Amino acid sequence: MVAMPAVAQQDALSQIVNDLPSDIIHISITNNKNITFIIDGTFSLVRQCRVLVLHGNAISEVAQLALVGLWSLEYLDMSDNAITALPDRVFAELNKCEWILLVENHITQFTNETFYGLENLQGLDVSKNRISTLPSMVFSSLSNLQKLYLSWNRIQSIEPGAFSGLRNCIHLYLESNRLSNLNTGTFDGLNNLQKLSLHNNSITALNSGTFDGAHELRIIFLGNNQIHSVSSGVLNQLSNLHTLDFFRNKLSSLPDGVFDDLENLSVLNLRFNELNEVPEGMVLNSQKLLELNLGFNNLTTIPNLFSCHCNKHPENMRLDIVENPLVWDERMCWIKIGDDRGWWYVEYLPNDFRCN
Repeated sequence: MVAMPAVAQQDALSQIVNDLPSDIIHISITNNKNITFIIDGTFSLVRQCRVLVLHGNAISEVAQLALVGLWSLEYLDMSDNAITALPDRVFAELNKCEWILLVENHITQFTNETFYGLENLQGLDVSKNRISTLPSMVFSSLSNLQKLYLSWNRIQSIEPGAFSGLRNCIHLYLESNRLSNLNTGTFDGLNNLQKLSLHNNSITALNSGTFDGAHELRIIFLGNNQIHSVSSGVLNQLSNLHTLDFFRNKLSSLPDGVFDDLENLSVLNLRFNELNEVPEGMVLNSQKLLELNLGFNNLTTIPNLFSCHCNKHPENMRLDIVENPLVWDERMCWIKIGDDRGWWYVEYLPNDFRCN
């Protein structure tokens, strides 16, 4: 995309007029609180326009044919307005568009016709709106979307099939919503998803099947939820996962074998939970682990987390157990401190620790 000179700011405008030069490529009309709506045909004559920036106005209404004629558009920014709803098929002629920003509006819902025609869209950011539900098939037109930002909304419900059609999506951001339950198959259709952000919600449990359909995941952020229960099979088939974050949840125990399929895991964060114990051999198959955070729990001892019968451990791993009520016993003799393999505790050791 080639950046071209923008249209000069016209603060006196009360609406966007359709007498713009027909060969213009970049239109920027921003921070004008007099502009409250976009009428049909506003951009019908600017068919070469590639960039349209309408950031920071007071737009509350977009007519169904407002964007007709923008056949060449690649980038659309309507962030920081007051849009409450979008007509079905309002983007129907934007089949070359690659990015749409709708951040900080008042949008409450989408239908499965809202994004019709955007088959080449690669990025969609609708963060900081008022969306409460993601209906089935809502993103089904976005077959080439790679990044979807839904953060800082009010999402409580994700209907089955909501992510159907997003076979090329690699990043999904759902943090800072109001999710409490993730049903089996919630992420069906996200066949190539690599990064999933769910922190700052109210999720209470992870049940088997939660991540079905998203087996290519590399990163999952689940911090700052209310998770107290994790099914033993919930992470099955996530063999590519390398970062798993459970920071600040309500876990008091973990089921045997819950991490058995995570052979590429490199970072596991369980800080600020309520763990009273961890299973022996908990990360037996995670021989690439570089960082294991168990700090700020209720652990009194730490059994051999890598093996029940031998001292097979990954090299150069950082082990954090700060702020646990540890009492040394023979189950902790597997830990090496400060040797040439780089094993070490952070900040805290029991006074009588002698298993070097």
